[in-house]
Amino acid sequence: SLKYAEFLYDMKDSNYDIFIIDHRGQGNSGRLLKDPVKSHVEKFSDYVEDFSYFVNTVVKPNKYQKSFLMAHSMGGAIAAGYLINNPKSFTAHLFLAPMFQVNTGFFGNSTASVLANILDFSGFSDQYAPTQKAYDPNSPFEKNTVTSSRARFEMKKHIYNLYPELRIGGTTTNWLKESLDFTFMLRYKTNQLFQSPTLLIQAGRDQFVRLEGQNRICESLNPDMCQILRSGFETAEHELLMEVDSIRNQTLAAIQSYLNYFENK
Repeated sequence: SLKYAEFLYDMKDSNYDIFIIDHRGQGNSGRLLKDPVKSHVEKFSDYVEDFSYFVNTVVKPNKYQKSFLMAHSMGGAIAAGYLINNPKSFTAHLFLAPMFQVNTGFFGNSTASVLANILDFSGFSDQYAPTQKAYDPNSPFEKNTVTSSRARFEMKKHIYNLYPELRIGGTTTNWLKESLDFTFMLRYKTNQLFQSPTLLIQAGRDQFVRLEGQNRICESLNPDMCQILRSGFETAEHELLMEVDSIRNQTLAAIQSYLNYFENK
C-alpha cells in the first residue's frame, strides 16, 4: 500500500472512500517464511480467501450504493478468483496489467508447470524458483523490467531503504506452481469471471505477464462486460501506476473517465 501512496494522493480529492489491501506475505502483512524477502504462498486460493474476508468485513459494512474494484498484476488474478464466486459484488471493475498468464520466459507455461511441480515434490517448494533471486538494494534501473520511470524506480528503492521490512524479492517454487495452476483455471473459466462491466488496461511492453492470457479472457466475453484499452499504452511496462508521467497520466485519466461514466449513470 505504501508503494501506491502517490496514487492514493492523486485520488484524495475524488470523493471516494479508498480501501487497499496488502496481500499475505507482502507489504505490511505477515510473512510466511523465515526469509521474509521470498514471495511465497501455500495456496493461491489463500489470497482469494483473504480478499473475500477483507471485502465482507471492511468494505461491505459501509453499504455503498456504488463500489468499484481495481486490481493490478497478481491482485488481478486474486480479484478474478473472487469474482468467480461473487460475480456482482461491485458496480464495475478496473484491471491494470492483470496476471491472467504468468510470463515464464523461454519455458512455456506447461513446461514451467511441470518443472515447478517436480521441484516442489523434491522439497524445494520454499526455495527460489528458477531465475528468481533475493531483493538486491543495489540493482540498477537499467536491469528493471517493470517501469521506464527512473524517478519512480528510485522512489520505490527509497521506500524499501526507509522500511526494509517491506522488501520483497523473487518468487518461490510453490508460488510459481500455485500461480500457474490458478491462472490456468482462470483462462478456462472465462464465462464465470466478469458479470459486471470491466475495463482492462494492457501494458504493451509487459515483461511480467503474457498479454495472450488477458486477450483470451477478455475477448471471449461480451464487449459490454470486458474491454481492453491498448491505445496509448503500447510502450508501457508492467507497473502502469509507476510509469513515466506520459503513460501514468493516461492511466489515471482512463481510471477517472471509467469511474465518472458509472457515477453519472
